[in-house]
Amino acid sequence: MKRNFSSIERRVPFRTLFKGMAIIALAPYMLLIILVLQGQISALAAIAGAGFITVISLIFIYPYIANLSALTAYVRQLAQDDRSAKAPDLSFLNNVEELSAAVEELHQSWEVRRRDLESSITESRLLIDTLPDIILMLDQHHNIVRTNQTARQHFTPHLYRTNLEEVVSSPPLKEAIAKVGLTGHGVTVPYTMDTQPQRFFMIAIEPFPQRASSNYRYIIAMHDITEQKRTETMLSDFVANASHEIRTPLTTMLGFVETLQTTAKNDKDALNEFLPLMRQQGERMAKLVRDLLSLSKLERNLSNPPTERCSLTSLLANAIEHLSPSAEERQITLNNKLPSRLPRIIGDHEELIQVFENLLSNAIKYSPKQTEITISSSILPANDKEDGESVRINITDEGDGIPEAVIPRLTERFYRVDTARSRKMGGTGLGLSIVKYILDRHNGRLKIKSTEGKGSTFSVILPLPGNKS
Repeated sequence: MKRNFSSIERRVPFRTLFKGMAIIALAPYMLLIILVLQGQISALAAIAGAGFITVISLIFIYPYIANLSALTAYVRQLAQDDRSAKAPDLSFLNNVEELSAAVEELHQSWEVRRRDLESSITESRLLIDTLPDIILMLDQHHNIVRTNQTARQHFTPHLYRTNLEEVVSSPPLKEAIAKVGLTGHGVTVPYTMDTQPQRFFMIAIEPFPQRASSNYRYIIAMHDITEQKRTETMLSDFVANASHEIRTPLTTMLGFVETLQTTAKNDKDALNEFLPLMRQQGERMAKLVRDLLSLSKLERNLSNPPTERCSLTSLLANAIEHLSPSAEERQITLNNKLPSRLPRIIGDHEELIQVFENLLSNAIKYSPKQTEITISSSILPANDKEDGESVRINITDEGDGIPEAVIPRLTERFYRVDTARSRKMGGTGLGLSIVKYILDRHNGRLKIKSTEGKGSTFSVILPLPGNKS
């Protein structure tokens, strides 16, 4: 207790102590003065009495003044958010001690609320930082005062105090922010970023409450819709291309039917001429529908990789055997350089046969007569792209080759290097798209290497069992 009071004593200002003593001793002092004036006591006795009263007042008032000074210092520490502040010992004044306990309870309540608030702030920061959208918070001058990790990765780590105009220059966006400032209601505007390739965003702008103590005035969320736009464009192109591909043979067939019903109604020569052509167009439409159905099925199963093992040796043998008559018809030699036994892989037997039949069929169709198509294989060791070993099947032709600039587009739906030639050969423009979807489902890849005038090599790379990719 004494040690606690010694610390309190050093903090009691003399002026405060003197004022407290003077207030308590004022009445006795006045009484002594009156007694001296009435001659009832001598001046010397009055002085001695005043000294005695002063000492007694100091002894009496000191603990109370010390307690009040300690309590004042404690409250000031709380006001300054001093977490080391401890409630003083105020045992000399019961009422003041109760006040101290109440202040201590208040302090503990504040401490709990502060921890809750700090936890909420930390959680909100983590939440904002982990959002996939770009988040920018602006002050009244449109300077960036806070960002999230996505924004810093997309633009630059040094966005603080940068004006929005320097980061996202868009007059419609500037007008939208001004509108939000006037109306107090959020708006959403589209934005196209002129990069290579272009990126598309939907920007949502919301105002902060006017009563907010921070200097935040607007929050901007930029949602990247590039993939959505690309998907919409692909879907639109797909519908247009599919409609065109179906309409062309259908129109041809309707023309033949109309001719046979009118001008060539009884013309057997015309009938014999048109019927094979109608059959050809009908088969083309049927193949197109089959390919579209295959694509639809593959898209549905894309997230369900195969789980059964199958024999590469068997399915490649089946594909080569099935297409040998077509190759013989065009006087093309299928040079099988595959080993007698290939590793077994995890895959869908029918889908993989479709892959190799599509690739072999294309090689046969687009290779000149009396040329050679070579089918070979190799085992690839683990590297940056494969976590384990892979098997590579190569189909190499001696055709005209493919321009390097169009190779990345070969797996697009309905894309053809030579449209007229492809249609004449009975192609639908979907074969390589189907190949790509099947290989994606098998965690495989298609690599195309071509030299104009010399030929092309289409390589199918499939992971071997144990590959983690």
